[in-house]
Order: sequence, then structure tokens, then C-alpha cells
Amino acid sequence: MSPSIEVSPTPIEASEESLNREAAISGGINIDTKASPISSHSLAAIKAKRAQLAESKKIGIVAEKRKNPISLEAVELELNAYAEQLEQSGHKILSSNFQLAKRAFDAEKYELTLEVPNDTIKKELQMAAVEALDFLRDRLSNDLLHFKFKRSKEVMSTEYAYTPDEKYQKLAEKYPQVETLRKHFNLDL
Repeated sequence: MSPSIEVSPTPIEASEESLNREAAISGGINIDTKASPISSHSLAAIKAKRAQLAESKKIGIVAEKRKNPISLEAVELELNAYAEQLEQSGHKILSSNFQLAKRAFDAEKYELTLEVPNDTIKKELQMAAVEALDFLRDRLSNDLLHFKFKRSKEVMSTEYAYTPDEKYQKLAEKYPQVETLRKHFNLDL
């Protein structure tokens, strides 16, 4: 009787076997790693990619998008919960920006419009939109939800009083008794 010798696969053969085994288990495409490399810009690569996409659709890898109906009240409730979560994690300015924005919701387009008073807040909200959308889409079970940011047209027309005369006029408009006191005590400006 001769002793049996077991031959273990080389590291390259082992990795190829494990890749093929993983592809078979996951239902993916078996990739032949021994084939010659194909340029990603060649017609053969485009054809291979189309074939891979067609096969993945057959297998059912492409997931359906969730599109549960949602209302403005539900969106506001979850957006307030997100703002509260931001505040607890220390992002108080961003939290207040989400709470400050006027909200409108188009249920047909799944579009949440956030109207903000200035461009700075608009940019901050745009930068934080990805995380906010992930939170809202998960909580509302709707992958079609998206933001639209809008700067409000209302201009804050605050008039400032700089000179003593302007300050007195503002004060007299706000408190008419100041004028009667000035006349009563014969005060000059």
C-alpha cells in the first residue's frame, strides 16, 4: 500500500474557486478570471455589461422601489423627529434650520419643498439632504421622496435708525406718549 498524497490548491486556484462558489451561492454571474482582460471602453465590455444587467434582472437582484403613500403631516412628524435627533447629537444649528424651513409637500411627485430665508441656510440644508432623505425614506417606507430647496422671495425690510433724529422718530412711532412728554417738558431734539 502506498501512502496517499493530498495536493492542496495553490492560492490563486483557491481564490478562483471561492469566487466561483460565492457567485453560485449569491445567484450572481460566474466570472471566468482566466479570460483575457477586456478594456472597459471596448464594445466587448459594453456587450458583457448589458448581458450582465439582463441576467441580473432575470435573477431579480434589482429591488423594487418602495412607494407607500405619505401625507404632509407624516413628513412633518418625521422631519421634526430628525431635527430632534440632530439636536441631541449636537448639530443644533442644522436642527433649527430644518425646523425654520417652511414646508410644502406634493404627494403626486413625492416632493418636499423646503423654503428658507437665505442662501446660507439653503446650502447647509442641501449638504445635509442625503442623510435627511435616508432617514425620511426609511421611516416613511418611500424611496421616491426627494427635496426641493427654495429661497423665499420675502425680503426682510428692516429699517435701521442711525441718527438721533431717526431714532427719535422710530421711538415716537412705537410709543406716541414720548411726543406728549417732549411737548409737556419743552424738550428739544
